[in-house]
Amino acid sequence: MKCKLPLPKRFMQSDALKYINKVRSSRPAVVFVSTLAIFTDSLTCGIIVPAMPDLLQNKLGMSISANGILFGCFGLGIIIGAIVSSIISDRLNIRKMPMIIGLIGLGATSALFAVSTAFWQLILARIAQGISSGVSWAIGLSMIADAYPGEQIGTPMGFSFMGYTIGYMGGPIFGGFLYDFGGMHAIAVFIAAFVVIDLIFRLLLIEPKEIIERERLHRILHEAEQDSASILPGGNGSRTSVDSDKDANRASADDVGSSRIVTARPSISNEDAISVKSSTRNTDNEGKSAKDAQTDSKEKDGDGSEAADDIGGANSYLTIWKLLKEMPIVVCCLGAMFHAGCAGALEPVLPVELAQKYGMNSGRIGGMMVAFSVPGALFSPIFGWLSDNPKFLRMLAPFGRLGMIGLFTVLTAIVLALLATANNIASIVVVLVFIGIFTDGAVVPVIAAMGNHVHYKGWNCYAQLYALFNIAYSVAILITPTIGSVVLNAIGFKWTCGFLGLLLMGGFFLIMGPPWYKYIIKKELPPPIPERGPKKQDGATDAENNC
Repeated sequence: MKCKLPLPKRFMQSDALKYINKVRSSRPAVVFVSTLAIFTDSLTCGIIVPAMPDLLQNKLGMSISANGILFGCFGLGIIIGAIVSSIISDRLNIRKMPMIIGLIGLGATSALFAVSTAFWQLILARIAQGISSGVSWAIGLSMIADAYPGEQIGTPMGFSFMGYTIGYMGGPIFGGFLYDFGGMHAIAVFIAAFVVIDLIFRLLLIEPKEIIERERLHRILHEAEQDSASILPGGNGSRTSVDSDKDANRASADDVGSSRIVTARPSISNEDAISVKSSTRNTDNEGKSAKDAQTDSKEKDGDGSEAADDIGGANSYLTIWKLLKEMPIVVCCLGAMFHAGCAGALEPVLPVELAQKYGMNSGRIGGMMVAFSVPGALFSPIFGWLSDNPKFLRMLAPFGRLGMIGLFTVLTAIVLALLATANNIASIVVVLVFIGIFTDGAVVPVIAAMGNHVHYKGWNCYAQLYALFNIAYSVAILITPTIGSVVLNAIGFKWTCGFLGLLLMGGFFLIMGPPWYKYIIKKELPPPIPERGPKKQDGATDAENNC
């Protein structure tokens, strides 16, 4: 027994455990877990598509309309799951448990779908799948929004949308091979494997808001050390050293003795952290309440990231209906719906054209769809980075991210019109590549703009916010394939492409109309685009701050 007792202690003090704790409490870990969850959800949406004809028409003797009913049931489940889970998550200020429940539900409902033998059982299983998908989508995006400030949210959202694109377009490809290999049971096992992997990582991940809390308190203590060092050049007196690896949640204000910190309390909470930070920057803030200190901190920091993170409790009354009263959010939802709708309408139309005009089989058609999805997925992080880049956004002033959405909306409409004029396989592939790239270029800044608007307002309702995005995007992409098929039968492929291009141009005017009226006609300025780089210290010159 004596030889075994030191083992846990050595492990707890090992470098490997420190590295694991560092990784699981990092922002990239939040992005990875969220992206994997979104990938699994979108994979589940499309993976059963190749199995539907055999499952419904051959085995159950259902009509073709039953296929659309199952897709509609999935969309209904998304609406229910996204709304309910987002309200609970924002009201209770929790992210971990809803995500875990959503992942477990996704694995369980996939198994239920595999063992279903009647159409009503398939309907119930598909609705349950949609509910689980809606939970993971809304909570996954809100986790990223919790971990990143508004002006840095674009890049991680680009990675998350890359996971969606790969999963949604790769689902039918994987589904075809898996169904031929082992039927619905093989598909269920495949989905369950991704669910288990993501569930393990989610259990290891520290809550995103706790990550921000730790980073903030470490930064506060570090700044307090610097301030006390500037007052006490010798480094002695009342100043003590602070271990940077110490748990920030148990950090005490007594660890940092400074003649400027006179209002610190025994322990640092959210409000105390803002009070300590304000007092270290400006002695005039001493004696103010926590609310005043938050306001001053927001004004001095420019982006208001610290203040916005600590006033969420005051906005717990916010609902989805109140979010819909915000014009930027409505505009972003419309942009998501138009682009998702055009992509969804093109999916059933293009395979018919390739099969009838060029005699392609299903394998070659699947390869053409890869040309449509993969380039856009690879460019998604780049578009996220551009949506965070102040220089690029100033080129689109005064619209910023909305201008980026409008720009790529117009480009997508143009290449859709070019698709109608393509007369060989090579030209179709080139046009499809650009359609995929420009579509993602419009959708990624939509996600970033929504998160930045809520962050700028100082609200704590990211789950409900991205539930709206999830509903708008998913419903459009589930409904429009039926519309696209009807239009194709009525007017043909070329005119269908022209119709989709005109639809996107109409979306452009809807997206850019309200901000044009607000910023140009009424001459109201949009929120300022923050500068990158270190924040200025009080009393420092520009030359000192540029060092």
